[in-house]
Amino acid sequence: MTDTRSIKFDAYTGLGLSNVSMSDSTASYNAEAKAAGCSFVGDFSIGLEFVVLSGVGFEVNTGYRLAKTARVNITSNKGYSYQIGDPLTDFSGKALEMDFSGVTVGAGINISF
Repeated sequence: MTDTRSIKFDAYTGLGLSNVSMSDSTASYNAEAKAAGCSFVGDFSIGLEFVVLSGVGFEVNTGYRLAKTARVNITSNKGYSYQIGDPLTDFSGKALEMDFSGVTVGAGINISF
């Protein structure tokens, strides 16, 4: 008899890409800019898998993702005061960060054959 429950630990790392597009438009003014950046990201999780039938089960998991791009640079610009290669900044001149970090929660069905 096979065990119907198992605990899974997962960890991933890789390259995270951030792309930003912004635009402003009025009757007499149009502006558009794009920015991009990259950073290393990581994800780890723990989950429980329950086998319902031979080769069929379901899983629930939770974890944390660390995905923060500290610098995003302008790649194209029309109408804003940015120059190509400048960091994307807020109104005070501070560089903006793209932060997609946080808790992850998932559920799924596993089918093996």
